[in-house]
Amino acid sequence: MRNNICIHSLLAIAVVMAVLFLPVFYGHAGDNPEGANTLVQKIISAYGGKDNLAKVHALSAVGHIKKLFPYDEGPYFRVMKRERKLLFDSKYSRFEEKRILNNGKGYRETDGETEEVTGLPYDAMVYQYHQLDLPFGLLDGSFTVVSGRRESLNGDDAEVLHLKDHYGYEFDVYVHPRDFLIIKSVGYCQAGQNMRSIGAEFSDFREVEGILLPHRIVNYANDFKLTEKDIMKYKINPHTDEAQFNP
Repeated sequence: MRNNICIHSLLAIAVVMAVLFLPVFYGHAGDNPEGANTLVQKIISAYGGKDNLAKVHALSAVGHIKKLFPYDEGPYFRVMKRERKLLFDSKYSRFEEKRILNNGKGYRETDGETEEVTGLPYDAMVYQYHQLDLPFGLLDGSFTVVSGRRESLNGDDAEVLHLKDHYGYEFDVYVHPRDFLIIKSVGYCQAGQNMRSIGAEFSDFREVEGILLPHRIVNYANDFKLTEKDIMKYKINPHTDEAQFNP
């Protein structure tokens, strides 16, 4: 049984890494920052306003996750602390996986075996943190707006902000042009001569304590769908133990 779990985990890692090492053709956002600040203010207002968003320093969620290849599913828990800290805990039917981001360190734990991750796996955790730090990071300057553009997404127009964090990570945020909610985020990593993308799409927004939060999240690597998450319950500013973010 143990051998089957290990083989299953290694296969999943191999698939994800193979997808990440496919090239993505990334066109850098044009130098068009005009109106970007106005758009940021509309985003903040759409999610619940400055006063409500400024109160959030941590966010937890419980739900259900489906891993699409190889297929598996189970309960899911995560907690994000706005100090670049993140914990994912996925209890699939055949194995359990934890992923931890603690500022400059990243770890992956599978069935009790822990390893530190670097390179693309670490970058993926950083971008997953960024996905969950939206729109809060727009409020306090954690993200800098580099430029903006308009682009088609799923047959509809979207406003796109090209952002950068304090560490140089760059990503695009796709904003619905009418309700100003963030419907997609795509991060970019340079690997040799090629650019890689790590993305997520957000939907089923519902109000939680005065803030709109997505209750469905689909994760991608180079546009290859990896997981689907359905959130059943959020908690704003849960008690967090620093031990959660250490392996």
